[in-house]
Amino acid sequence: AGKLWISGAFDLSSGALAPDQALRSLEADDGFNWVYGGLGRARGKRMIATRQRASFWGDSEEPCSIEVGRTDGVLSLQSRFIELDLDRFLVTSERGVIRSTGGGRAWSVSFADLRPDDRDGQTLVALAAPRYEDSSNKARADFAGFWINGEQWRARGQEGLWGTPLPL
Repeated sequence: AGKLWISGAFDLSSGALAPDQALRSLEADDGFNWVYGGLGRARGKRMIATRQRASFWGDSEEPCSIEVGRTDGVLSLQSRFIELDLDRFLVTSERGVIRSTGGGRAWSVSFADLRPDDRDGQTLVALAAPRYEDSSNKARADFAGFWINGEQWRARGQEGLWGTPLPL
C-alpha cells in the first residue's frame, strides 16, 4: 500500500498483542492487497477496516475486489465500492460482478446494486438487475432476492472469520 494507518491500543514492548489491546482501525490508501488467513483476499485503491466493518474502493477502470475460498472453489466480487458488515457478515455493493471459479462449473452474476435489508428478524439480500451466465446458460431479471436466517448466517460467519462460534 502507498499509505497505511493503524489505530489501536498497543504495547509494543511486550512483543505480542494482548486480547485487550484491540486494533481499532486499519486504513490503506494509494492501493492495497490484503490477505486474511489464506481464506480471504481484498485489493483496491482504498480500504478502511474495523472489527465491525470493512469498506473497499476502486474506480471504473480498476475496481476493488474481494475473494473468499481456497483453490477448490473461490467466490469473488468486483465493484467500484464494496462494504462488508463483519458483525452480520453481509455485503453491500455498487454495480459489480460476482464470479465463482475452482471446483465445478464457473459462473458469474453481474448486477446494478447489491443490498441486505432486515425485515422482522430475517434478512433479504437483494440484487437489482442481475444477469447470470455460465458456459451454457444465461438468465436476467429486474430483481432477485433471497432470505437468510440472520442468526445462523452470523454464527457461521463468526466461526469462519473469527474462529469462535456465537451461542445460538
